[in-house]
Amino acid sequence: MAQQRHESPQPQTEQMGSLGLVVRLFWLAFGNLALLGAAAYVAKGPAPVVMDIVYFCIAIALVVVRYVDITRFKGNTSEGKPATLADWRRYTVMILPSPARYGRWRGWLPPAGGCRGCRAAHS
Repeated sequence: MAQQRHESPQPQTEQMGSLGLVVRLFWLAFGNLALLGAAAYVAKGPAPVVMDIVYFCIAIALVVVRYVDITRFKGNTSEGKPATLADWRRYTVMILPSPARYGRWRGWLPPAGGCRGCRAAHS
C-alpha cells in the first residue's frame, strides 16, 4: 500500500514583476554605479557643467526610485525584511549628503564646518 505524503502548504512569495525588478536593480546597483561613474568622470579633470547636472539628477533619482520601491513594490531591506519609510529616510540621509560633498569637492561650497580664516579675513 502506497503511503500518502501530506505536505504543509508553503506561503507563496509574491512575484514583483519586471518593473519592480528594474526599480530594485536601479537603486541597488545601476544607479549607484552611474553615480560613481559621473563622479569619476568629473574627478579626471575639468568637466562640462552637464556632468554636474547628471550627477545631481542621478542622486535625486536614487532617492525617488527607492521610495517607489518601498511604497509600490513592497521593497525589502538588504537583510530581506520588508522595508519601511524609516529605511527610506536612512537611505536618503546616506545618499543626499553626497551632492553636498560633491559641491565642496568642486569648490562651489565652503568646507564642512565653515571656511577657516573666513572670519579673520572679513573682520
